[in-house]
Amino acid sequence: MTEHEAESPPSVSHQPFARKVQLKVSKTPEDRPTYPTRQKTCLLTYSKLGGVEGLTLWDAGSTTTAASPAFSQVAGLKVFPLKNPVALQLGTVGSRSNINFGSNAKLTIPGFDNQHYFDIVNLDRYDIVISTPFMHQNNVKLDFESNAVWVNGTHIPAIDGSEGMVARELANCQCLNRK
Repeated sequence: MTEHEAESPPSVSHQPFARKVQLKVSKTPEDRPTYPTRQKTCLLTYSKLGGVEGLTLWDAGSTTTAASPAFSQVAGLKVFPLKNPVALQLGTVGSRSNINFGSNAKLTIPGFDNQHYFDIVNLDRYDIVISTPFMHQNNVKLDFESNAVWVNGTHIPAIDGSEGMVARELANCQCLNRK
């Protein structure tokens, strides 16, 4: 995820600038390369935000640290409207949203226990996304070889991606049953 300042109010939509390109296309179709599941697995851990444990993606390609609205509600986070909403631009053309709300909440992970700012963003598979700026500020190392994350010199074993997804689905069911 990458954020860009909104050039106009959120209610105005713009068509993405499309440049006509001409590709040299082979007449022979080919298969995409395949990779073992382990090589496609992102580094996931659990983090506590507002005292509630959430599935956390460590995303070195993201410039925004974020929490989902659903998780923010369950965690009881106090959110506030942003004076200047920003556009959230994903890596593909036309894949865009707006960041309208933020929250300052206590983030607890091994190696870090403090208040931190979070954008409230419609996340699909994760409760929390940790961004590159946070990683720089807290000496984070993503260790794919040993499947771990290091924060300020503290080792955090990553969880198996499928384990995290199953736990998230169970948590969603429990949240729905509490209502």
